[in-house]
Amino acid sequence: NEHLMMKIHPKSKVSFQIFDKQQITGTLEKFIEMYDRFVFDYISSAFALSCATGKPILYFDLGIRNLNKEAKAIIKKRCYYCEINYDQNIGDQIQKAFSEFDSFNNYDPFTYTDTYSLNKMNDLEYDTIFNLVKNLRRS
Repeated sequence: NEHLMMKIHPKSKVSFQIFDKQQITGTLEKFIEMYDRFVFDYISSAFALSCATGKPILYFDLGIRNLNKEAKAIIKKRCYYCEINYDQNIGDQIQKAFSEFDSFNNYDPFTYTDTYSLNKMNDLEYDTIFNLVKNLRRS
């Protein structure tokens, strides 16, 4: 966790300081190759883009998205999944998740992308997803 950096949403008007770590701004595309793992608490286009890299992902389920059973099962196959229980100490849950994530390597790197990618040409790598997201931003 010593090299943890936080990237906020490009349109965010709020500045977050978590763990006294460096905060980066801008689109994920500018930074995605710089990091060897990702942490998310929300399913978004950045999450889908990160899934396409094949790199490890820690996903905190905060209960703010209504995920259907199939989507949740696929996310659990792709990511280290941590469902936050608000009746328990949240800091302890986060600490435990990061600790276990450090040795996490039992995931299917392409389950999410294979299931949710719009590309059916078996070209499901980072570049395809990156270009799709880039083109969507232009429209």
